[in-house]
Amino acid sequence: MDEAGHFKALMARLDLMREERKYCDVTITVESKHIHAHKDIICAASDYFNAMFSHDTLEKQQGLVAMKDVKYDAVKKCIDFIYSGKLSVSILQCEDILTCVTTMQLIQACQKIEYFLQGILNVESFFLVRDIALKFSLKNLLHSCDSFAVDNIVSLSKVEDFNTEELSFISSLISSEAMSIIEDDKLACVLQWLNADRCNRETNLMGLLQHVRAPKLSPGYCKYLMEQESLCHTSVELIRHLFAAVVGDGKIANFNPRDILSEAKISSHNSIIIFNETIEEVVSYFPSDGKLNPVIKYCDPMKPEELASCSLNSVLYIIFCNHQVFSFNLKDKNLSWTSLTNCKKSHGKYLRCTIYRNNIYVGGNDSLEKWDLTRNENWEDVDLEENICEELKLIQYEDFLFVIGGRDNDGKAVNNVMKSSPGIKWITVSPMNFEMADPSAAVLHSTLYVGGGPSNYGLEMYDAGTNIWTIIACKISPSRYKLFNIDYEIFGVFKEDDGCYIMEFDAENKAWKVKKRILTGGIWEPGTATAFY
Repeated sequence: MDEAGHFKALMARLDLMREERKYCDVTITVESKHIHAHKDIICAASDYFNAMFSHDTLEKQQGLVAMKDVKYDAVKKCIDFIYSGKLSVSILQCEDILTCVTTMQLIQACQKIEYFLQGILNVESFFLVRDIALKFSLKNLLHSCDSFAVDNIVSLSKVEDFNTEELSFISSLISSEAMSIIEDDKLACVLQWLNADRCNRETNLMGLLQHVRAPKLSPGYCKYLMEQESLCHTSVELIRHLFAAVVGDGKIANFNPRDILSEAKISSHNSIIIFNETIEEVVSYFPSDGKLNPVIKYCDPMKPEELASCSLNSVLYIIFCNHQVFSFNLKDKNLSWTSLTNCKKSHGKYLRCTIYRNNIYVGGNDSLEKWDLTRNENWEDVDLEENICEELKLIQYEDFLFVIGGRDNDGKAVNNVMKSSPGIKWITVSPMNFEMADPSAAVLHSTLYVGGGPSNYGLEMYDAGTNIWTIIACKISPSRYKLFNIDYEIFGVFKEDDGCYIMEFDAENKAWKVKKRILTGGIWEPGTATAFY
């Protein structure tokens, strides 16, 4: 028998004696359970026990060690390891065992767990493994995690825990020279992380953008962001970065956000979709050239207040008060209607909708529900802390879902405003200055504009930073209207007795300028804005 075999046999014999409680002179008590061992053996393996029994301690006198804040199973595995050199663990046990291992100062056991965690490192286990590495200062494991993250950041960004990571982790990842992903994916990860807690993280955008090489961004992705990314309405830095990607750094000196529209032909929403009074005809209006074009016909006549509409990626979604939901793609040459999953509830004839975080939200008649565009499953109820009244407005602003105005159960117009986001309860926002039923709203830069409704007190604008509403006294006060942000300007579609007008808001003079009058088809109703190019 060689030396290794000799010591293996000796330790096996000692372990058997332990199990039979022969010559055991110490008892470890954990969670009211007992583990028997030999002082000399555990002192030789553990500096923790060696220090304890090297002095005239109560434990030495009584031969009894009471361990607190640790689990029995974890302590038993550590004592088993001292005798056998074997340690079997699962990822769910690692923290408990590492707590004991570090307490007992069992270096080899710690290394075994580190090797185990390195072996199971994958996208699903990454965030748990990394948390363990940080908690117990496992430098080798942490290095493995960092290397894995650099190689797999896109996959990791699809895991929910990615959005809760600290700025230092995100910054170290995207600044790594070893990262091989395309810049589009890198920027997508940055924007996803920022939007997960936009109120607290938006100030980090400029610093993170320094690690995204603008010349490497694809024009197509920049175009997509200008259409759909709400940060483009509030961050000049992001727009500047996209502008540099499209036209080159050499043209940045005289940068203006509107330059993107002319240089790259990018627009957040460059057309307005308008329905006629029976919804049998739909037209689009392009502010850039003043043209009004027919889009599609709908076969069944219906009153305009009995539907709600919203859009995403050139797809127009229409929700009717009879629960039916349809869509059509404005890029599709056939322009055919597609039937989607019906709503679960009736939200009254004054239902309203918007798209927020890839979900269609529909509200009205004291209820709110959502439908995930990416999963195409059933509609889900959204919890409410108070009733959602009728003739309200739903809109995304500052990465929150806002519910604005409407009528209460007594039919009175209200000035209430609430906001919410996933994981956050409804928050009451400062009320508007005026009560508004059937208001309209649009976001321009970092400001929310609200107006319209049958009472029509003009426009109000809301600043999220100060939580203050300010009245804009307009020289022209049309009746009911819808507001849209088109090419970094506020447009409105107004319903008057003699027809429907499209107007542009002159912020400097606080007045509306008539851009187009729709003469055909009787009275037209404002619908929604959607990307169309």
